[in-house]
Amino acid sequence: MRHVLFGVVVPAVVMLAPILLLGHPERLAHPAPWVLLLSSTILFLLQPALPTQKDEKVEQTDRGSAVAILAGVSLAMLGTVVQFAARAELEPEPLSAWVFAGTALIVLGSGLRLWAIRTLGRFFTAQVQVKGDHQVVQDGPYRHVRHPSYTGILLGFAGNSLLFHSWVGAVLTAVLVLPIYLYRIRIEEHALGTQLGDAYRRYQATTGALVPRLF
Repeated sequence: MRHVLFGVVVPAVVMLAPILLLGHPERLAHPAPWVLLLSSTILFLLQPALPTQKDEKVEQTDRGSAVAILAGVSLAMLGTVVQFAARAELEPEPLSAWVFAGTALIVLGSGLRLWAIRTLGRFFTAQVQVKGDHQVVQDGPYRHVRHPSYTGILLGFAGNSLLFHSWVGAVLTAVLVLPIYLYRIRIEEHALGTQLGDAYRRYQATTGALVPRLF
């Protein structure tokens, strides 16, 4: 199931952005679906692949969070694009503030996620797992937040909602995508705290999970 989601469903949902608009040339010419397609493709290609063979220990540690993420982000993207395609009139205007603000947030979120992936290196995995030589990483964006890649994804989804001027996207991000990532954080931090002990707990005490601590 998880391999179908990762290898077929997510790319198919991303490709639906322009496909759903084939009957609406003016919407196909709108920058929004192409910004979504480009940003999603880049992140998808850089996303670590799920393992080809089932690992019972990893499955137990992950607790289905990887599948939940893939399903949640797919539904949120699909809902956003469907609302854009179903509108009676083109909205928002191609050069409106909505488009520029949404694109800026997507670029910011994508950049933050890519920075996090590069910083974490081989410790960045699709499923929650703690390697035998795992260590607390506090370089790059991890100096300020414990889960900058998730912050980047959430910024990107907020950007999608603005880019498409989609209340459906905003609602799905708030009630589906955000809770799934909060669940993932809880699972991940339990695993890291168990494996890394006091070193990780000290790190938790000085950094925010998704946003930097002001004090």
